[in-house]
Amino acid sequence: MLLRTLKAILVFILICAVISAIVLASLGDIKPELAAIIVALTLGIVGIFQDSIRSQFYYPELDIGFNVEPPDCHKTRITFRDAKGIVEAAPDCYYYRLKVSNVGNYRAEKVEVMITEKYAENHQRRFVKDDNFLPLNLKWSHDGVIVRESIASTLFRYCDFGYIVHPDYKAIPLRPFNIKGEGKVILNLDLEVKPNTGSSIVFPGKYRVKIIAVADNSRPFSKMFEIDFRDFWDDDERTMLRDGFTVKEVQAL
Repeated sequence: MLLRTLKAILVFILICAVISAIVLASLGDIKPELAAIIVALTLGIVGIFQDSIRSQFYYPELDIGFNVEPPDCHKTRITFRDAKGIVEAAPDCYYYRLKVSNVGNYRAEKVEVMITEKYAENHQRRFVKDDNFLPLNLKWSHDGVIVRESIASTLFRYCDFGYIVHPDYKAIPLRPFNIKGEGKVILNLDLEVKPNTGSSIVFPGKYRVKIIAVADNSRPFSKMFEIDFRDFWDDDERTMLRDGFTVKEVQAL
């Protein structure tokens, strides 16, 4: 913020230099040739640093929202295919999505979202960092890309966080990792790849996750969310979103 302010002051000084040179030349206090040189040099400096100067006044600002309610999160169906691409099952699931917004006044370019840290609540109700969790990008909703080309000013895009599949089919996403989960449900994080460690699989419990959003032309923006993921399933969307998976923003551990 301090650097942005200093650059804005520099721009103001350059503008004043141009105006002063023109005024002094018109009053005869300096030669027109000298005024022309001052103006030319100033405009040359502005031309060289025009992108940097523009960015002091027009820039994207990212924000991350996690609201467990439609349309951000909703009930849908997911298709599982076997190694040959044949549909194995298409059960009900609940999809949970982040809303990544550009609240700045300039288009955000090449936007990525990553879960960088994951903490689990232990028996002493303290959150302990999961050192086995592999930080990875999340996929953008609908097309599954890792890098969103752009988000216009004042608009947003959805980013998939993960899904909870119907209890009768939870063994399917567990199968590649040879994991046997107890309880009714699991949360499958929608990461860019599924690590062989199975860290994309989350079992019921309380967690905190740090999520970072960044664009090529913006500063990184991060939030920490606390998730209460319960061993619960209900076919009614309103009931499930209310009682099965709750989220709140927290400031620190």
